[in-house]
Amino acid sequence: STAKELEEIHRKCRREVREPDDYSAAAIRSFRSWLDLCLVRSAGVDRRRLSPEKMQIRFAIRWMQEHLSVSHPIASLCDYLQISSSNLHRLFVRHVGESPVSHFQKLKMIQAQKLLKGGMSVKEVAYHLAYQHPNDFSRAFKIFLGRSPTKMLAARSG
Repeated sequence: STAKELEEIHRKCRREVREPDDYSAAAIRSFRSWLDLCLVRSAGVDRRRLSPEKMQIRFAIRWMQEHLSVSHPIASLCDYLQISSSNLHRLFVRHVGESPVSHFQKLKMIQAQKLLKGGMSVKEVAYHLAYQHPNDFSRAFKIFLGRSPTKMLAARSG
């Protein structure tokens, strides 16, 4: 099962970090490839029909969805994908139609709506999504959705 494979990858990575040798870097790169393969298989993707660029975009979007609380994700995402920020930008514009920063912001705002509807306060959502100040979150939310999170909550309850 995928869960067992992921546990095995995790266990092996931890061992390489705890007991490094001359081959640890290569082993960790290998585990990363194994991890990527597990993720693709778990998504039910026919790898033969996806170009390497489309697979990178899928991995990038999945990474973004799983790391919404990262303040400045692009450097970490580039490191994860092993590509430059300019290549990441080019891939996103070509395949998604927007920059990676814009797409990440959109994912954050979609998650913010869900969290607010689920009962979290504006302040809790702001901190959950790695905003330094709730006002920064409220401003971004209003720019993205055209109304403040407070007004959205008031309209829902009223």
